[in-house]
Amino acid sequence: MRRLILTAGAVILICLTGIGLFGAFRTGSSTTVPTMRVTAGSFRLRVTAEGTLETGRATPITVTVRSRRPMTIAWKIDDGAPVREGQVLFRFDATDFNRELETGQTDRRKSDYEIGNATTQRESTLSKLSLDADLASKELEVSRNYQSTDEQVFSKLEILSSAIDTRLAGERKAHAEASFDIQGQLAAAGIELLEIEGRKADLKIEMAKDALNELEITAPHDGIIVFERNWQGQTVQIGETCWPGQTLAGLPDLETLQAEVWVLEADAGGIKAGNPVVVTVESRPERPFEGVVSSIDPIAQRRVRWVPVQYFRVVVELLETDLAIMKPGARVKAEIVTADLEDALTVPRQAVGADKTQLVVWRFEGGEFSATPVELGPTSVSRVVIASGIEAGDRVALREPTSPNGGSGTQEAGELPGGNES
Repeated sequence: MRRLILTAGAVILICLTGIGLFGAFRTGSSTTVPTMRVTAGSFRLRVTAEGTLETGRATPITVTVRSRRPMTIAWKIDDGAPVREGQVLFRFDATDFNRELETGQTDRRKSDYEIGNATTQRESTLSKLSLDADLASKELEVSRNYQSTDEQVFSKLEILSSAIDTRLAGERKAHAEASFDIQGQLAAAGIELLEIEGRKADLKIEMAKDALNELEITAPHDGIIVFERNWQGQTVQIGETCWPGQTLAGLPDLETLQAEVWVLEADAGGIKAGNPVVVTVESRPERPFEGVVSSIDPIAQRRVRWVPVQYFRVVVELLETDLAIMKPGARVKAEIVTADLEDALTVPRQAVGADKTQLVVWRFEGGEFSATPVELGPTSVSRVVIASGIEAGDRVALREPTSPNGGSGTQEAGELPGGNES
């Protein structure tokens, strides 16, 4: 009786296997091959990413270069505040510039006074040297006119003494003229140095006045102010020193609002321009927004320098916006659809193998398995889309039939679904 029961059970198992409720076929005396019947179904792949809302165009708000020196923030508008054209965005401290203006004006007055004194002294010195030169010239003329040269009238001593006096008068004249030229050049050089000091004072005054005229930065047009952030994510604060040309904030064009998200390098394989995207703002997750991928960086990069994880930057063009809840800099989450197929033939990854140089699946037909070349479509972590090579209704092995994985007796494998990947 027990033998009859076992025999009936074996018959039932064979019948169930034949109609596809179980998929296990013997390939030898002690090994079974699990199989599945391929069916068509939906296949949808989503890649999740996080990022922020950015704008394609923004007017930079920078520290004026006319100040030509660091400036200290005394007041600033709130980050993210709506602004009107001409509204004050930043105001800088004027203390140092007022002090420099006073110092420059004092230096200018001092320079003018010293230049006046030097000019007066130069004129006095040159006037004296001019008189000395005139006197020496007259002495030379007199000496030459009345020089004792007649040997019959004057003694040799008188003649020699007169010649020495004439030569001395000539030397005095030459010395006086040379002194006049040298002192004139020295005085002119001294005045030029004082004028340089005066120009330095003028430059200091000009810089201070320029800075005082640029103590306020106003909005060039309407918009929302978005502060610039450093590598630590911090914005400029009151009391912080800023440098000429430094970017403090941006005034974005809200018409160019877009999402900038970061995708793990391992998940970015199927992303390309045109992929549909669903974007949600973290503050309002119940309100999704549609978009499409507009670009993806060609090279992965680190988001944090000391973390070796690589990401691809993906820019998403928003097909709809709501400026009441969408602001530049707001954090967002994105679901990027990399594949969306309605009637896709899919198999588990382990059902695809390699036969020499081509990819195959092992199709069961006519009581035996045959390696069937296939072309693959999109893939997920667990399933693979078969683009061509098999049809719906085919039964395929879940592993290579010639590679037993152990187990003896009859191994049963349930009918596995062929679609509905999401």
